Amino acid sequence: MDVIPYPLYPLALTHPHSLSLSAPPPPAAAMEALLANPSLSRLKLPLKPALPHSSPKTAVAALYQPRLPTPNLRCSAAFQDQYPTPFPDRPLEGGGAGAGADDDVFGEVNKIIGSRTVRSAEDEDGAAAAATEYLIEWKDGHAPSWVPAPGIAADVVAEYETPWWDAAKKADAAALSALLSDPATCRDPDFLDRDGRTALHFVAGLGSEDCIRALAAAGADTGRRDRAGGGLTPLHMAAGYARPGAVKALLELGADPEAGDDRGRTPLELAREVLAATPKGNPEAFARRLGLEAVVRELEGAVYEYA
Repeated sequence: MDVIPYPLYPLALTHPHSLSLSAPPPPAAAMEALLANPSLSRLKLPLKPALPHSSPKTAVAALYQPRLPTPNLRCSAAFQDQYPTPFPDRPLEGGGAGAGADDDVFGEVNKIIGSRTVRSAEDEDGAAAAATEYLIEWKDGHAPSWVPAPGIAADVVAEYETPWWDAAKKADAAALSALLSDPATCRDPDFLDRDGRTALHFVAGLGSEDCIRALAAAGADTGRRDRAGGGLTPLHMAAGYARPGAVKALLELGADPEAGDDRGRTPLELAREVLAATPKGNPEAFARRLGLEAVVRELEGAVYEYA
């Protein structure tokens, strides 16, 4: 199975007789260097973050928790209605073995054991901004607690995220299922990358029905729109990349065939647009045309079923 270049750029119609990605992928060597063996820095996080508009009592109450047994980390992925917790804009280093007893710190980060997507208030366009929080396991025995992403060192985040995105970009259903079912972690199936894409966007573009069903069973949102790609849903990705099996699976799982992207195009309109730009009589484009024609039939059947 082909691997979609990372980041997954949206389909762009650049010429009446050509179809390309809107930007080239980074060199393979650079990606390998980025993903291979990230070092881990275990940073301390403050009990009392600087909150100019919150009372100190509220800040401490939100972050300090008594010593309790580690909870069962099997959890639901329905985090979209929660609001992010205030935290400093950057991780704070310091502490360690030489830290004084009066330092207001939880202790050192051991590892990330969970993630969730939270929504902030709606912006002026009526769209709710999304942010990520991580469930932190502390070395000093405090109960795990949720911390906004800006408060965690990048290499610690990379250790947690890399297996997830590797599995998504390779459409590895076994790896995704193992990560989702791991009792030691609590993964959000709608976890976002920097471009606002979820694993479902990647596996839909790659055409993996097994991955689509595994993510949907874990609660993934089949209608999630990305940010950088122009508001594309997983169904847009499957349609634009000529994946009729993935289109059918998403429709069966409740994906909306009439959801528009930022330009108002439905998945059916996108598929027709790409099909019109794919040359006829070209052996290299023959398989793509067949796939796009099958996608159009699937989407037409869904759109006009009750018309």
